[in-house]
Amino acid sequence: MFSSWRGDLLALLSGLLLPLAFAPLELYPAAIVSLALLFALWQHSSPKCAMLRGGLFGLGMFGHGAYWIFISIHDYGHVALGLSLFLTILFVFVVATFPALAGYIAARLSHHQNFPQQRSTQEDSTRQRLSLILVYPAVWT
Repeated sequence: MFSSWRGDLLALLSGLLLPLAFAPLELYPAAIVSLALLFALWQHSSPKCAMLRGGLFGLGMFGHGAYWIFISIHDYGHVALGLSLFLTILFVFVVATFPALAGYIAARLSHHQNFPQQRSTQEDSTRQRLSLILVYPAVWT
């Protein structure tokens, strides 16, 4: 489920879910579910894949939540439609780099190479729990 394009699509959809937690809908559980899905997607991803999924999450989150940027530029700034769209899309892509960078850093920190090659499953599960509890929220913040 989390591999290949399905995981990428799930990252985008979970990013689209996050803005629903804020006004005017205020569906606060959406924030918990959205970030839990993102962290689960990062859990077994390489740093490159986690960066891609963080970027897709950011595109969904900011693409859905930043419509007011377009309204501000176009309606109140009286900027042409094409330029307003370009500036809004540029803004969304620039701020989407932050979750992408967070995904890369989280994957690098949780998958470091200091562990011996032959680990027990108990060590793996302990490392995964520590990543979920400590590393991912710290990097996200």
